[in-house]
Amino acid sequence: MNKKKQADITLKLLPRIQNGDLKAFEQLYDLYKVQVFNFCYSILKSNADSQEVVQDTFLKIWQSRGQFEEVVSFNGFLYRIAKNLALNKIRRKSGQPIYFDDLKDDLSVLNQTEDEVISGYEGNT
Repeated sequence: MNKKKQADITLKLLPRIQNGDLKAFEQLYDLYKVQVFNFCYSILKSNADSQEVVQDTFLKIWQSRGQFEEVVSFNGFLYRIAKNLALNKIRRKSGQPIYFDDLKDDLSVLNQTEDEVISGYEGNT
């Protein structure tokens, strides 16, 4: 599916999700799960860890559904959450502390695009 069609479908699903529609949320999950998994795998190099981060990412999306009106780029929002959760998983495994500022960063980037999030990750490697 091309990005334009995916974005159009997402724009139709988000208001429904915001109203608590689990069916719409399942559709959103199905629409993005493979892409998010591949992104997480590029960071974590582990199937199990990547699958766990995908689940946690969508859990955060569900928990944040009331903030969708503030989101300029859903893709940017989605990938920032996935990136931060993947990096936190690496920190946990390496024994590095996870600071509160790192955790709140998930929701502080509501205005970033997908490309900005991904380029931010690439700058950290």
